[in-house]
Amino acid sequence: MSAQETPQWNGRRATGIAILLFLLLASSAVFSQPGQRSAAKDISASFQVLYAPWDKFQVEDFYADVPPAGFLPLNPPTNINRVDGEAWLRTVLPASSTDSTSNILHIPGQIFNYVDVWFRLKDGRIYHHYAGDRYPFVERSIRTAAIAFPIPAGNADPIDVLIRARNMTAQPMNFAALVWPAEGWQSYLLRLGAWYGAFLGAIFILCLYNVFLALSLRDSSYLLYICYILNLTLGVILLSGLAEEFFWPGGKPASFVLATTGVGAFFAVAFVNHFLKIKEWSPGAYWTSTVLATLAMLMGLVLTIYPNLPFMPPAYSAITVHVLALLVGSIYFIGVALLRYSSGIVHARFLALSMLSLLVCMVFYFAYTYGYVQYNPFIGHALEFGALAEGVLLALALADRINFLIQQKQAAEREALEYQQTFSQNLINAQEKERETLSQTMHDSIGHAVLVLKNNLHQCLGLLPAEKENNPSEVSMLLREQLSFCGEIMHDVRRISHDLHPHMLQHLGLAAALRSTMERALAHAEIRWSLDVDELAEDLDPDVKITVYRVVQECLSNIIKYASADNVFCAITCSDGVVRGTVSDDGIGFKTQHKETATLGLQGMRDRVQLVGGTMGITSTQKRGTRVSFELPAKLVRPPV
Repeated sequence: MSAQETPQWNGRRATGIAILLFLLLASSAVFSQPGQRSAAKDISASFQVLYAPWDKFQVEDFYADVPPAGFLPLNPPTNINRVDGEAWLRTVLPASSTDSTSNILHIPGQIFNYVDVWFRLKDGRIYHHYAGDRYPFVERSIRTAAIAFPIPAGNADPIDVLIRARNMTAQPMNFAALVWPAEGWQSYLLRLGAWYGAFLGAIFILCLYNVFLALSLRDSSYLLYICYILNLTLGVILLSGLAEEFFWPGGKPASFVLATTGVGAFFAVAFVNHFLKIKEWSPGAYWTSTVLATLAMLMGLVLTIYPNLPFMPPAYSAITVHVLALLVGSIYFIGVALLRYSSGIVHARFLALSMLSLLVCMVFYFAYTYGYVQYNPFIGHALEFGALAEGVLLALALADRINFLIQQKQAAEREALEYQQTFSQNLINAQEKERETLSQTMHDSIGHAVLVLKNNLHQCLGLLPAEKENNPSEVSMLLREQLSFCGEIMHDVRRISHDLHPHMLQHLGLAAALRSTMERALAHAEIRWSLDVDELAEDLDPDVKITVYRVVQECLSNIIKYASADNVFCAITCSDGVVRGTVSDDGIGFKTQHKETATLGLQGMRDRVQLVGGTMGITSTQKRGTRVSFELPAKLVRPPV
């Protein structure tokens, strides 16, 4: 990760971790027990339980002179759900104070379909209350997402409590019972509302952020992530009882918990397969996981309509969906993420960690619902903790992938730049080599041929009869004219040869080459000039020498064409391993930003300087002249061959 990317990544990671820590601290504040006077009292162990088929007993039977026998100690934790059966539970609440405020009987676990409670006082009065996701929410005695009932107040005698729990699915139900003082109950509801508000707010922010990323990056992985997180959130809403309060106040038509389990497994597999490109990596794993995830989803949807799966006993239907969802939605998710991480996909680490956090919370939650773990305030909300942790960690994985893509893009850009620089350098080297060859050819071949021609013309002129100077012959005048042309041609050949490749640069050094160039270029234009060149190192890099020479040459060309200058000054220095140069004139100047974009020569100079790792600046003021300055490394760092 580059230095430029680290703050961006650290910011995303810090934000995600901060959200997670904030919500964990909030949950600690919500679910921690308040003071002794307002704390709930767990009375689960005081209950006895009797299992019976539906409608075998009526409540009057338990208040008859000979009530049904067969009650056994509950011995919590216990899963009280029986397919096609119901559980009757009874206990005796100790005498309450004469306070007129009612205590609250709270039954944690919001997946109960039907819960009926009867309180019988010593004088024979009976109070009936009911709750559960299939009963109308608006008919609850205490209208809250939790399953709670008011205990008759102001009775100095014990109260008989009778509970009937029915469930229409094979979903396990771990029975627990708490008695809250009125003050503690209100405080608990406020803290619980704050927790769900923070939880849903965090999920909303995560989804909104990833919608923005999905639209910006046009990557469906983010949409699959959103579907998966929303499905987890829907599961939390169903298990928390918020669904009856806000979606089905008249009574929920069916149980959707197993549907969210199957659909969640499907989206989890779809997300990890797409995010980690499993289809290209292992087609067999991709198709197997997709088929199993689709099967889990279909099973969950079937159980919203029917109490059991086809050709399967009802008791094993829920277990089948849970096991299949666990295999493909969790174990496969973690396994394939770890394998991809080991193969070099760095951002897969957060996928494994996220699902592992959810899996741990799911194990605790289902250990509680199946009756293996005693109820406590934290374990009843384990899935919420897991869903939140997974949502944040998956968001970090998506952010990590963005950094990975940025790194790939920057690496590709660096590679392209290196290729471009190599190509440009090779092109310049080829041009210089071609110029050198052409310059040598003009100097040795054309120049020599013109010299021979000139000598031959001299010989021809010498063979003519002696003539008077004031009356030369027509042939003599023609020969003398051709001799003059030959001289001009030889001068032009030497000038062009020198411009194409400064042989003086190789033989006499940079200072002599620059002095020769300035003299030839500016003397003809009647421009005064001065050159100040430090003692340059003998081992100055050849590419640096030719770059300095070409930049000065281009500056002189521009001055002659555009500047209308009277004086030109050039200075070249070398210190601390850096060659610094300036070329300035007192001409008419120009608008810098316009000239830089309009003149190819200036851009060519800048590109040549940058190619050898240097920098160049141009400052110009109209009617006050122009100054070109540049810095180059004295020695280039070349890759080993």
